[in-house]
Amino acid sequence: MSWDLEDTSDGLKKVYAKCRSSDGTESDCIFDSITLDTTAPDQTALVISSGEDFTTSTSVSLGLSANNATKMYISNNPTCSVGGVWEDFVNTKLWTLEQTNGVATVYVRFKDLAGNVSSCISDTIIHDDIPPSDPGSFSDSEQSMILTQTTGLGWTPSSDAGSGVDYYEVRIGSTVNGSDILDWTGVGNVNGYTVTGLSLMSADTYYADIRAYDQAGNVSSVVSSDGFYAGLSWGVDTSFDTDGVFQHDDAAGGASDDVGLAVATLDNGKIVVVGYSNNNSADYDKDLAVWMLNADGSLDTSFSGDGIFTHHNAAGGDGADEGRAVAIQSDGKIVVAGDSWGSNKDFAIWRLNTDGTLDSDFGSSGVFTWHSGNSGDLAYDLEILADGSILVTGSHYIAGEGNNMIVFKLSSTGVRDLTFGSEGGYFSHHDAAGGDGGDSGMALAVDAVGNIFVAGESAGSTDNDLVIWKLTSAGVLNTSYDSNGYKVYDDGNNQYAFDIALQADGKVLATGRSDQNGRDMFVVRTSSTGSFDTTFGGNGEITHDGAGGSTNTFDYGRSLHYQADGKIMVIGYSPNVSGKYLATVWRLLSDGSLDTDFNSVGYETYSASGGTDAEESFSHAIGVNGTLFTVGSRSTGSTGKDMTIWKIGNIPPP
Repeated sequence: MSWDLEDTSDGLKKVYAKCRSSDGTESDCIFDSITLDTTAPDQTALVISSGEDFTTSTSVSLGLSANNATKMYISNNPTCSVGGVWEDFVNTKLWTLEQTNGVATVYVRFKDLAGNVSSCISDTIIHDDIPPSDPGSFSDSEQSMILTQTTGLGWTPSSDAGSGVDYYEVRIGSTVNGSDILDWTGVGNVNGYTVTGLSLMSADTYYADIRAYDQAGNVSSVVSSDGFYAGLSWGVDTSFDTDGVFQHDDAAGGASDDVGLAVATLDNGKIVVVGYSNNNSADYDKDLAVWMLNADGSLDTSFSGDGIFTHHNAAGGDGADEGRAVAIQSDGKIVVAGDSWGSNKDFAIWRLNTDGTLDSDFGSSGVFTWHSGNSGDLAYDLEILADGSILVTGSHYIAGEGNNMIVFKLSSTGVRDLTFGSEGGYFSHHDAAGGDGGDSGMALAVDAVGNIFVAGESAGSTDNDLVIWKLTSAGVLNTSYDSNGYKVYDDGNNQYAFDIALQADGKVLATGRSDQNGRDMFVVRTSSTGSFDTTFGGNGEITHDGAGGSTNTFDYGRSLHYQADGKIMVIGYSPNVSGKYLATVWRLLSDGSLDTDFNSVGYETYSASGGTDAEESFSHAIGVNGTLFTVGSRSTGSTGKDMTIWKIGNIPPP
């Protein structure tokens, strides 16, 4: 007979019974029990390959869990009813995927002893057993820099339609396919890398290999370079201070920061560096510092007795004195522009004799200072004209306006020319970019007819913009340039100009930094009339990031050199993968593209420390025979910064 349980909830159930005979006699009560179970297995889970996103094999491990399950049905079919069998439940099981090189799905349902069946669940994984394409155009540095034990590698990216390229590995050996110099090392998903910390021997040849991995773990074929010669970098001249780099600390006796901000060369091959040196532990207590070097990189002791001239308190305020620009007169005298702390920052122009003494025929005992009536007078650049007069640009603060770009003119004896400009001896300009903020002149150049070009910056309404001003020789805006005498460049990011150069055809170049992708080195070019030159970079601008090996970081263009053949050199700095700045030189073709005849990639980095210290290059000068000098500083940790100058000989010819 059938019987309906009175209590239909899941659990242990009992049914009782007794029998009665025809004469009315009853038996003892007996019972039986059964467990009622109407609930399917719950808390079910399926995980393929421990949750990995990708697999290169069709054989995968399944992780399974479910409460009260005794059987399971696994299938590659979404119906969960074909392609499998009911089998004993286990927590792990090997399984073969049906879908290859794409998204593969596995399905499962569970059954308990009572026959209750769970709903079908699934998990997915991407199967990819196709390796990425080989990296293309793999190149190494034409030469590796023995000083820093580095080499630069470049390649065109691999492609991978399955799981995507994950990273590249490189190795370097003294033989083809060797790894004795550097075993396989991951360098990230990049298309260029500077390998540091190597152990290379001069005049030996080394070979670099590269391979690509995708996210599934597939690896491409190994691509090899044609080898690189481990000589000095294409330009570093080891005849200069034995290693191509001169460094100096403690010029003013403060055992702290020494920084070179500008450099010039003399016809006799000597080199002048100007900047500052801390005279005690306080960051603000700086002396003007002028170093004179012989052509071989040694200090010239005929200059100021030891090759170093320092000066403090030019403006009488016993604060910081800094030299930011330098030019050499035709008679060899040295003119330095900068600032000195009086009651506030004052313009300061020094002139030195060739022996390193102050020239008493200039200004007041060799120094011109000027406090424009407000705080914050800073000189950034100067130019000596054919008649010996001196143009200076910078910024000065005006209450209610902030910084103004300024240009003023001195006579050859250091007296301000009150006929220059429209404001009683100077030209001042504010609000070029329309933001009613600060304007500064950072660099100037003079053309053959006396027009004055100034590159600088102006605060716009939302960001800082690059500005190029053009003045007549009299010191007023030349409205033939973009109709108002100045050109503003705004690409939606902050831009800062640090140098300017004039081309032979009248076009104007400016370099600096643009806050794209972090901060990029950038160069803009205008026509002689102030329109942006669309033959240069497509819109009048080029940017470059990652010369030192790290991308989306801080690359700066600090100085410009326009070659006679129309090529353009940019001097500055770029960080390596450790975030340490490396002195950097870029060379561009006339259309703004990188000149790959220059160090094979169009740029070169330099480091006296092997990339362990930050090394910045702020300015340059061209010496005899076309030698390039770059000057800046090297951070040396607890001892502060050292003035650093690189001599780069044998520049690839124009």
